[in-house]
Amino acid sequence: MPNPDEPWYLAGFGVSEATDVPPGMMSLTVPAQKYAVFACTLGELSQTYRHISEEWQPQSGYERAEAPDFELYGEDFDPMDAQHGKMYVYWPIR
Repeated sequence: MPNPDEPWYLAGFGVSEATDVPPGMMSLTVPAQKYAVFACTLGELSQTYRHISEEWQPQSGYERAEAPDFELYGEDFDPMDAQHGKMYVYWPIR
């Protein structure tokens, strides 16, 4: 398991059951949580995180929940045009 005091990045996908997890991989259950969702492109990703933490969060009236944030690369994400393909940042709130 990663060090909880250091940032880490997780790439994954949803499964119905986490069995026979290959060596070097891990399963992680993301609990149900309320999220604010921000659409952006990969080219706008760092700007989007900065906007969330420096502008949106302080003005939103929400607190950041103790849960993982994550990026969703859905069916409308084009890996052939990753800088412009739509993706989503899920920011945990309470």
